[in-house]
Amino acid sequence: VSFEELEMNGKNNSSVAGDLRSRLVLAEAVYGFTQGGELVLRLGTSDESFRSGTAQDLGAKLDWGIGVRGIMWDSFRDWRILGDAQYFSRPTRNYGIAEITISQWQIASSVEWHLHEFYPYIGLHYEDIKLSSNNEAVFPSLETKGAIGIQLGLGYEPSVDWSLHVEARTGSSDAFTVGAHYRF
Repeated sequence: VSFEELEMNGKNNSSVAGDLRSRLVLAEAVYGFTQGGELVLRLGTSDESFRSGTAQDLGAKLDWGIGVRGIMWDSFRDWRILGDAQYFSRPTRNYGIAEITISQWQIASSVEWHLHEFYPYIGLHYEDIKLSSNNEAVFPSLETKGAIGIQLGLGYEPSVDWSLHVEARTGSSDAFTVGAHYRF
C-alpha cells in the first residue's frame, strides 16, 4: 500500500497555464518470478485537480498500472543496481465538457546500499506523463515529452516480512511516495 502526491507544471502550455495535482492511494500486488525479478500490478484511486487561478476538481476513479522491477546487478557486498519499468493509467476525468485521460510511463535505475535494516538509494528515471483531452478548446492536452529526473529513497526492513519506504522524485513532475509492504 502506498500514498503518492504528484504535481505537473503546465505553465509552458500556450492555451492554459496552471498545475495538475494528483493524489494517489495504491495497492500493489507483486509476484516474484525469479530470484531478482518481480511483476507488479498496481490498483488504486487518485484525486486530480487542475489549478489555474482557481482549482477545478477532475474527480476520482479507479486507476491501474503494470510494471516489472528487479536487480540488474548485485555486488554481493552491501550494494546493488536496481531497474524498474512501469505504465500507469488514470481513466477519463471530466473538465466541463472535455474528457481528460492521464497516462504515465517510466523507466528507472538506482543504486541501493544495505546498511543493516536500512537501505537508502539514489537513481535516475525517464518518464513521460500525458494528459489527453478530447476537446482542445475547453482543455488542451499537456505532455512532459520525456524527461530525466532524480529519485532519492530510504527503505526500512524491520523483519523479513515487513518493509517501509519513502521516496522523492523530481524532473518533469515532482512526486513524493510513502508506503508499506508485507510479503506472503
